[in-house]
Amino acid sequence: MQGGIMNRRVGYDFVIQTLATALVIFTVASVVGCRPKVTRETSSTSRTGLLVVNPQFQYAGEFSEGLGRVQIGDDKTGKWGFIDTQGKFAVNPQFGPPVWAGLQTDEFHDGLAVVNVGSGDNSKYGYIDKQGHFVVNPQFDEAGNFSEGLAAVRIGNDKTGKYGYIARN
Repeated sequence: MQGGIMNRRVGYDFVIQTLATALVIFTVASVVGCRPKVTRETSSTSRTGLLVVNPQFQYAGEFSEGLGRVQIGDDKTGKWGFIDTQGKFAVNPQFGPPVWAGLQTDEFHDGLAVVNVGSGDNSKYGYIDKQGHFVVNPQFDEAGNFSEGLAAVRIGNDKTGKYGYIARN
């Protein structure tokens, strides 16, 4: 009986020590800035750190389903589009910023990406395919990424509007 309790205690100590070590590593990495930072011009690198897409974008998001969202121009008048892994535009920059309720919606999910057209109170969200064709026309005041064939959307302003879900097909 004593051996069993001792083995469990050693197991717990090991788990706690491992978690503490991971926390220290994560904290140090965050403090020294190991996370990628958005700079004036961003680019993509290979696993070996070699540039595969030259720095040319105001912002570059993560790749998802083979495409990455990029911004051309400044934050006020710039436009967003999508590039392939070679840096060629698959969808030309023509959309507004990819923000919904403070969350980045800048990736393809279930083959579709949320895009923003218009600006300010006239801004509407819709969904495009990987060729840049609208699959769901811009009509929503907020729109989230698709997941398991559904996406959360809002019609109306943030005070009186209502949320629901749309299906991909």
